Amino acid sequence: MNYPLSNVEVELPMKLVPIVENLVSTYDTVRSLPDATELEILVHEDLKKTDQLMMELCVQTKAEQCIEEQVEQVRCPDCDDSWATLLSSKMPRSAYTIRGEVHYDRPVYRCTKGYCRKERAPFDEELGLGPKEHYTPLVQKKAVWAGAMLCSYEKAHEDMVHQSELPVSAKEIHRLVERVGERALTLQKKEIYERGRPASPERPVMVEEHPETLVLEMDGTCVMGRDGQGHEVKCATVFGLEARERKGFKERPVLTKRFYCGTQKRIGPFGSMVWAMCVYWGIRTSKRVVIIGDGIEWIWNYVRKRFYFTHPDGSIERPVEILDFYHAVENLTKARDAIFKNPEGKQSKAWHDTWRERIAQGDVESLIEELRKRSKRANGEKNRKELELRENYFQEHKNRMRYPEYEAEGLPIGSGAIEGTCKNLVKGRMSCVGQRWDVEKGIERIVALRVRIFNQRWDDLWDRQYLKKIA
Repeated sequence: MNYPLSNVEVELPMKLVPIVENLVSTYDTVRSLPDATELEILVHEDLKKTDQLMMELCVQTKAEQCIEEQVEQVRCPDCDDSWATLLSSKMPRSAYTIRGEVHYDRPVYRCTKGYCRKERAPFDEELGLGPKEHYTPLVQKKAVWAGAMLCSYEKAHEDMVHQSELPVSAKEIHRLVERVGERALTLQKKEIYERGRPASPERPVMVEEHPETLVLEMDGTCVMGRDGQGHEVKCATVFGLEARERKGFKERPVLTKRFYCGTQKRIGPFGSMVWAMCVYWGIRTSKRVVIIGDGIEWIWNYVRKRFYFTHPDGSIERPVEILDFYHAVENLTKARDAIFKNPEGKQSKAWHDTWRERIAQGDVESLIEELRKRSKRANGEKNRKELELRENYFQEHKNRMRYPEYEAEGLPIGSGAIEGTCKNLVKGRMSCVGQRWDVEKGIERIVALRVRIFNQRWDDLWDRQYLKKIA
């Protein structure tokens, strides 16, 4: 069938004629409209039909090529030494693609071993479809993204229908999130091993950045499990400080890129994850390492174990350890509440403001002495113990509170980066109203998926060549 196009006759394969006719019909309908009020909706709906026809035609054409090859045997997917013979040369199948549902016939093979009898359809594998999978990888990619990023699977379903016009149910999105989340965990485990192992000329470790100053921040946040208990998810973020920008009259270093990790596992696996992330971010070539955290004990125990390096001459290279300034102020506030009967009174506020400023100036020893004196004349045993607790807190962390020195070197003194990480990476998806998570793997799966999205490594989950390389 020939159509004039710019005075040139174009010869079309007969299979394309319905598609061209559909386009011509859309064009003729638009021309006959009295005005352009319904134009956008009409063209959109007609082109959806055209897209679906084109997708189905292309899938059917490639499937027919597989049929024409007349392959009688293929390797069994589960038996290394066995073959699967042709069961049917034209077995029907449907799949939901990014352009709608398509139907096609393709060859299907079955293993000859009696105990196996597994079936295999090579063409389905080329499309990225599993034996019982209805959605193609591109549809899965969108559905899992929505399930990992939005506040519930129901919202993800609504988003898929509204934004992508793909009717994937909330239950199906949940199933896909669990399955792809397991893939993310497997990929994460292999990346941790590859990046955390000792480097060698034969097997160099891939590095993303080479910062002069590498900053690592760590903290934990709580997620409710289906067992009714809160479960800590440990988080870390790493970034470099080179770029500078002017803020008012000051020039200060700012971060431009960050990398994240998180898990609900104990400190051992989390530590391996953090170390692999730091290696990937260039800790082995950085001139200075800065660790920022609050007063929680596991952070600083891990830092002493993993980030103190002994040189051949016996000297020890330590990272710069910084106690988050705002956590220090929180402890100062708790001390104020134990000292004054009216914490909101004028006198208590003046005391708090004075010592907050002196902490910022690095005068921690004076604060420790002040709390020691106050604890001796505290009103009641409870207040005395509270003041002793705050005194011990500042005593333990005083070497991490040299804030004027840190600011003079252009280093951050607050842990805003990790606070934002806990809020956005974990809380934003996993602490919505009424949510309870499977403790065994549910928390890990969703965190692994969101880490890949936040780290801009989402496409790796769908890149077959990358997955083979990591494997």
